Amino acid sequence: MEQEAQARQSLKTDNLFIDKIYRAYGILTSAYMLSCSECTDLLSLVRLGAALGILDLPMDALNRLLTEIQPATLQAAAGRACTPAERDVMRAQKVKETLQSK
Repeated sequence: MEQEAQARQSLKTDNLFIDKIYRAYGILTSAYMLSCSECTDLLSLVRLGAALGILDLPMDALNRLLTEIQPATLQAAAGRACTPAERDVMRAQKVKETLQSK
């Protein structure tokens, strides 16, 4: 447990890591299109930033987004079959709306 606490503290002061967290947040809040894999990777970084206290975002909203960005969930919300490009636009919009409202 002590080693984990030290690792967390080290990450909190690592400027390159902090920059990576903020860049991920910036992409998520400004992208017009996001693939599922890119979005998942970026959300994972943002979740870690929130868990470490670098970003002030609710974990429940971030966890919910991981489900809401999935292709089938987006299509169900749209009520119709969507192309991958349409889902990428819908995904980016969903993430942007969620993160900017927090």
